[in-house]
Amino acid sequence: MCDEGPSVDYDEAEGVLTVSAAGVSLLIRIQRSDLQLLAGVPAASWLQRSSITAGTSLGSPVFWCRDEEAPDTAVILVGGDDETWELALQVPMDLVVGLAT
Repeated sequence: MCDEGPSVDYDEAEGVLTVSAAGVSLLIRIQRSDLQLLAGVPAASWLQRSSITAGTSLGSPVFWCRDEEAPDTAVILVGGDDETWELALQVPMDLVVGLAT
């Protein structure tokens, strides 16, 4: 787990993205081609229902959107849909957008 700031690490051979933040580490199964979708997260508004679906975790889809109150922050939502999610994690937007390149 991460004791410093949030971090991401992608294992291309396994197709697993590890997102770590204070006290939590989330493993997301996602293909390299789906990482390119994350470039659109800064424009993905949860309020406008334009979250991006990319990857799975804990047996559920993963949704990505910007934090409406802090646009430099991305929100990762895990659950049946982006309204009834079961887990949410906030990470710096630049980490998420950096995965797309």
